Amino acid sequence: VPTGCADYRFVYGIGAARPTPVSNRLVKTDVAGRGGDAAFEVAGMLPGEPLFVPRPGGAEEDDGVLLSMGTDPDGGSSLYVLAAQDMRLLAQCRSPVPLPAGFHGCWLEEGGGS
Repeated sequence: VPTGCADYRFVYGIGAARPTPVSNRLVKTDVAGRGGDAAFEVAGMLPGEPLFVPRPGGAEEDDGVLLSMGTDPDGGSSLYVLAAQDMRLLAQCRSPVPLPAGFHGCWLEEGGGS
């Protein structure tokens, strides 16, 4: 085990359920191999990289939510909020404007300036 590495059990990311040339699901991998793998998929949705937000006071490593911007099948965009423990959908918040697939944090001044 390399020194300086944090101990953790879970990794979250995007994955692909084949056949597809693009990522089409959110995945949770149990790196300890104890059966905690899970996935979330909406047909036709292209998910962005998930961000884990721990629940204040949470006792377990995966006690929190995942946030992921996704490009919806109709071309719109939504923020997906998942329970990190079982990858269950808690909320889907539709964006008033479409965002490009793979959109990362990009902060713009009010009025669209850079």
